Amino acid sequence: PKTVSTLCTSLVIIFVASQLVSSVSEPESLRWRIACGSVAAVSMFLIFGTLQFPDGLLVRPTPIFWRFIKGCSVLYLVLLVFLLFQDLDDVRRGLRYIDPNLGKPLPEKSYAQNCHSFSTLAGSMDVFVLAHFFGWLVKALIIRDARLLWILSVLFEWMEISLRHILPNFWECWWDHLILDVFGCNLLGMYLGLALCRRFQMKEYFWHDDDSLVSASCPQSSLPSPTSSSCRDAREEEIEPNVASNMPSSPSSCPENELRSRKRSASPVRSRRSGCRVVPGSLRQFAPYEW
Repeated sequence: PKTVSTLCTSLVIIFVASQLVSSVSEPESLRWRIACGSVAAVSMFLIFGTLQFPDGLLVRPTPIFWRFIKGCSVLYLVLLVFLLFQDLDDVRRGLRYIDPNLGKPLPEKSYAQNCHSFSTLAGSMDVFVLAHFFGWLVKALIIRDARLLWILSVLFEWMEISLRHILPNFWECWWDHLILDVFGCNLLGMYLGLALCRRFQMKEYFWHDDDSLVSASCPQSSLPSPTSSSCRDAREEEIEPNVASNMPSSPSSCPENELRSRKRSASPVRSRRSGCRVVPGSLRQFAPYEW
């Protein structure tokens, strides 16, 4: 009922909006009608995707939000495929219909001049400082591992230094790379993101593990030999419950439970993953025998 009512309400709203927009007959309203039609088409697709797309692995704060994000990703993919078949100059001219200020060369700002002056430090405090802070805050909410976040932060700055010959905007002073980026905005964003994960008791991810995986799905061909230590440990784990079930129960135990335990011990079921290593935390949900 909710799906049908939501779709019907959306269709009624779009129909009324289309009648109001089509009533305008001025010549300069063509761009306005195209914009309204595009917004209505995108909105209708997002509403349908939010209601009908399957749920993914992410469920917090609500699966509806992630279905909406998935719909936006599909639209972005379709747009990229469409632009792939267009000429670059035509695409740039088309973007001018969205914003007439586009198509003009932007002034280049240098961050690597006069690194010993305080005015250079004050001039470096721009929108990229907030971009670093909030970007690493979101990365911390996604990755949730301090060690991996530090590795990515250092590698990102190394990538900027390596690509300076392609993008002159990557030329920065040494204190900009270390103090403002790695040990400044990146560190604050990572700390706040991990603090939010602990505050809301979010699941912790372990991207590093000392145990080596034999296989995520543990196929039959990768099982160890019967004389290996893992097989001996698996057999010991199976024998211990059987021995415990064969021990005499207390006089106060129920006869039905005793009979049920004897049936289990008489016909033990060997686990399909008896020889598998335990999958680390971040990959546990992808192992079919750990479901």
